[in-house]
Amino acid sequence: MSLVSYWSIVPVFLKPDALEGENSVMPGRRAADFAMFLAAGLDEPDRLAYDPCFPESAAGAGLARRHVAGESGAFSWYEWPPADVPGCQRRLAELHAEWAGLPSVDVPRIVTRASAALGFEVTQVTDMILTLDDYMVFYGDTPRPDLHPRMQRYLVDRPIRLLMMCGKQQNSALQAMKTYLRRVLVHHSGRSSDGGNLIHVTNPDASNYPELMRFYLRASEQGSAAGGSGQSAVEHRTVRVGERVLPPAPRDTRADDAGIGGRRAGLGEQFAPEAGVP
Repeated sequence: MSLVSYWSIVPVFLKPDALEGENSVMPGRRAADFAMFLAAGLDEPDRLAYDPCFPESAAGAGLARRHVAGESGAFSWYEWPPADVPGCQRRLAELHAEWAGLPSVDVPRIVTRASAALGFEVTQVTDMILTLDDYMVFYGDTPRPDLHPRMQRYLVDRPIRLLMMCGKQQNSALQAMKTYLRRVLVHHSGRSSDGGNLIHVTNPDASNYPELMRFYLRASEQGSAAGGSGQSAVEHRTVRVGERVLPPAPRDTRADDAGIGGRRAGLGEQFAPEAGVP
């Protein structure tokens, strides 16, 4: 029997834009840009020269690099540079070579593969529809209450994917990945994301960290009770944490008008990205 020692356990979730709509799939060459610019950003100073497939990716990477520098200067827990930079860069370079030859790569795959390259293992996957109570578990203690109306319109009653990440380094590497995703893949591709970042990464000093750990455990247990494998598509897993789980029933298409599609115009409801969006 072998034991694996992890330095951090990080609750993460993919937001609706990462799972559905035009932002959920990226050109392979742009995903390759993301992998190489993230690899370059791990170095201090940046010693990795890269000629981007999309010139605007360089501008996004520059913004991401400055943001990461600001975060590492502002938060004592934001350890930078991460551990094993050469190993992380080698694995990200392998992803670049793989993705550059593909017509497209979906964002969930980008997130899980890049996280693995950074030394994180996904130990839980649960697809669910986020309720208002669930939303408050994540954002109830945010120092920016003015963000609640926009973020609730974007997230509540929409599909998300919970990921539990166990890492061999601190979660600041995932925070950096989140920022590069936003800057390289979204803002400089001529697109906009309703929720700012495509993923949410929990800070290690978050006051709601214990509550989030219990939330993920309940979600995993209820997802299993509902007959999900933990890896299935969103439409097959609509578990609401805290609700009694019933046996699977035949799908009633009449619910569609009152469901996700009826309450949301998908990506038609656009909100301008703001600084400080979690």
